[in-house]
Amino acid sequence: MPTDLITIGAIIIFLDLVDSLRSSGGQIVKKIKHAQKPFKGRWTRERRLF
Repeated sequence: MPTDLITIGAIIIFLDLVDSLRSSGGQIVKKIKHAQKPFKGRWTRERRLF
C-alpha cells in the first residue's frame, strides 16, 4: 500500500511537471514569435542609438 501511494505521488508530480513545462514552453514560443515580428524595426532603432 505505501509503495502504491509513492508511485501515485510520483505520477502526480511528473504530470504536474509536464503540464508546467508545456505551459512555460508555450509562453517561450509566444515570446520568440513576438520578438521576431518587430525585429527589423528594433535593429534599426538600436543602431540609431549607438
